[in-house]
Formats: sequence, C-alpha cells, structure tokens
Amino acid sequence: MILEGKRVLIAGMSDRRSIGYAIAVEAQKAGAELLLTSFGRMMSITQMTAKKLNPVPDILELDVSKPDDIAAAVKETSKKWDRLDGLVHSVAYAPPDALGGQFLNTKWESVATALQVSAFSFKELAAGFLPLMKEHGGSLVTLDFDNSTQAWPKYDWMGVSKAALESVTRYLARDLGRYKIRVNAVCAGPLATLAASGIPGFKDFEEVWGLRAPLGWELQDRTPVGRAVVALLSDYLNMTTGELLHVDGGFHAMGTDWLPPYLVARLSQARNIMLGSPQILNYALKEGQLLRECLVIYVDAALDRNGRAGCGLAVFIRGRAVYTESFGFSHLGGSAQLEAHVCAGALDLAAARWPYHRVIVRTDCAPVVRSRMPSSDSFRVAVFEVRERCRRGWRVVRYVSRKANPAHELAREGLKSISRQPALAAA
Repeated sequence: MILEGKRVLIAGMSDRRSIGYAIAVEAQKAGAELLLTSFGRMMSITQMTAKKLNPVPDILELDVSKPDDIAAAVKETSKKWDRLDGLVHSVAYAPPDALGGQFLNTKWESVATALQVSAFSFKELAAGFLPLMKEHGGSLVTLDFDNSTQAWPKYDWMGVSKAALESVTRYLARDLGRYKIRVNAVCAGPLATLAASGIPGFKDFEEVWGLRAPLGWELQDRTPVGRAVVALLSDYLNMTTGELLHVDGGFHAMGTDWLPPYLVARLSQARNIMLGSPQILNYALKEGQLLRECLVIYVDAALDRNGRAGCGLAVFIRGRAVYTESFGFSHLGGSAQLEAHVCAGALDLAAARWPYHRVIVRTDCAPVVRSRMPSSDSFRVAVFEVRERCRRGWRVVRYVSRKANPAHELAREGLKSISRQPALAAA
C-alpha cells in the first residue's frame, strides 16, 4: 500500500458525492491515517459522511478564511501526530454574484472572498502546517479546474480564483522545495458534486465533456481523481512538484472538435475522398454538418409482472422535440436489462436517422450508466451492446432523473397499449 504509515489531513470533505470523500476512501485503501476538517453547517454533513469510512477519522473545526482556526487546527494536529506527511486542499467558494455570467458586475468584496477561500487559503494552510512537515518533507495537493488558458462559460471569478490557485501552487513549490515538500494540483474534469450544483451553467460542461474527451468522462465517477491525489501524496512521484496533473479524460489536450472516424469513413466512401484529406472537412462545411448540433434522446422503459414492456423515446434538438415514439412488446428479463436494450436501440436509431449529430442518450436507469459489474450475464451482454455503439462515434449515455425524463410517460403509454392486447409469447 503506497500510503502505508502516512498521515494525511484532508481539508474540505463534505458529503459522499464530494471529491474529498473519494480521496479519503482511496487514501485509506492505500494505508493512510486520516484527519478531516469542516466547519459551520457543513460540519454535521461531514460527520455523517465520515462514519462511512473505516476507521472513522477525527474531524477538526477549520474555516480556512480565519487565521485563528488554522492555528487551532495545527495545534490539535500536533497533539495527535508528531508529523504530517500530506495535506489535501479541497476548498473553494465564490459568492453567487461572482458566478453565472456577471463577471463585469461583480463587486470587489465578492471577488476578494472567492480569491481568499479558493486560492490564498492554500498558502495559509501550507504556511500553518509547515512546522509539522519541514523536518521530513511531504506532499501538498490542491484540487483545480484548469483555467490556465481558457475562459469557461459562467465560471467567472471562480475561474480567476482557480487560475490564481495554479500560480500559488507553483510559488509554493518554489519556496517549499528546500524542505523536500512537493506541491501539486490535480485538474479534475467536471464532477457531479454538491459544490458543482451551485455553479450556474454547470450542465454546459456536462453535455460536451464526454463527447470531446478521448477517454470519455463520467460525471458520477470520482475515483480517478481520488487515485491521482493518492499517487501525488505517495513517495512514488518524489521528484514531481509545481505540476498541474490533468484527470479529465484528455479533454484539455484536444484543440477543437473534429470529425469522428465513422463520419470520415462515410464521407470518403460517398465522395471518393482520400482519408485525412482537407477535402473531407471542406465537404462537411459545405453540407453544414460539422457536428455542431447535439441530439439528446431520452429513453425509458416500463415492465409489468406478466412480461409485458412499454418503451418511450423522445428526441430533442436545441431543446425542441423532433421525434417521439411509444410502443409495447413482450419481454422476459429484468428492467435494467430492458433499459439497456432500449438505449442500444436509441443509439441505432440515431445512427440511421441523424448520422451527423453528436448524440447523448439519457436514461433514468442508473445501472446502465454506472454499472462496473453487471449483475447477470444477460444484463452484461446488454450493457456491452450499449458500450459498443458508443465507441462507434461521438455518442455517450448519461443519467437523468425520472422527474426530468420526458420519455417516462411515453413508456407508460406503450405499456398500456400492449396491456389492452392478449398476452403474447416472448421472443
């Protein structure tokens, strides 16, 4: 275990959806002994979340914007441990008027709060806990959303704060290197956390990230970020400091959207154009099919006890429904298996009718989206069919809540239509 015997403090863990929790889980798996911090109304949430960890870590009261709290946390930590091997800075905040497209109208007081909590606090924690680390070295890791060269929609002063955090990381690496203390940042892709839910326009990232990232991206999967932080806390990367480690599926490395392989092949066959030729792009431009539009297909399935199923599909382009369908049929199997088959069918429909659009299939069946080990052979086969279709082009499957799924009522209508008919033998 790469963190065996290491003592790590994680500042900023909240609920089980937080990145801090994913880091805590992975750090304990790697053998680390943990301390957590929280404060105010968030303390009760952190306390409930900490009970899910084994062993349950102690939690210190720490508001990173208050020097007295930092001093008190250092004192409490020194009573428990004679040294600190790693510190994780998982703290960020910007007032509502510093987000959401109000960049030109934000007051300095709000900007100052965002900068203090999200960037300056990393320096304050590093300086405060330095006495516990300077004799033997260690690792400091902060969580970033890459703002080195981009301006993200509606991220506004939080983006500026994250850019400042990256600079703070480099200067801390410069000044703490003499103590063999490494300082790095993990630039994570967008994740569905409690903090992200408060960022206006977060869904703007959600819709496109998995399409452009060459490795894909799952908003619900925080494990890759947790593992990256563990690697930086360990001694394996003992000569890495001042680094921005991207854990975003490769999104940051992509210069712009390009035609997916299946479309390149189709165009080259249709017009006898050489693969890789600029003529392919010119042809696509002339036809106005550069995959700028995103097609969203909502699917749902309903199943009764008699082996009768109803399915619904609702296709949206630019927020407008362009196609809806409901139908019923016989099905022997589980509801998750049925939903996976419906997702696969929706992807086939998109390939046939809208071949030049990016496609997002949305389902309220979480196992289809998130399952790592499907529960049965039949479900495993169904999920494999979905994954295979996603690999053919710019197509992804995402989760949507049942309340927000317009295909839910269509599936019910499909089930009602077949319920009025005599029972059919399942194929």
